Amino acid sequence: MNMNNLSSDEAIFAKFLEQIFEYHNQDMIKTLLAIDKSMTKMRYNHYNVFKAYKKLSSQQKNHVIAEILLPF
Repeated sequence: MNMNNLSSDEAIFAKFLEQIFEYHNQDMIKTLLAIDKSMTKMRYNHYNVFKAYKKLSSQQKNHVIAEILLPF
């Protein structure tokens, strides 16, 4: 993934998203569902990621997802 195209908040979220993506065997649907399901846990266990995520617009979140999926 090319981190140069991302803002600092996008980069924080991208690193976290990429870890979860790998954990779910590169299945983006499962990854997004897992993140949505564990949003409360993310707030307490990964506050910096949660804070960055909340600052991002829908377009920025889509940009992060596109950067992760671009190699496919």
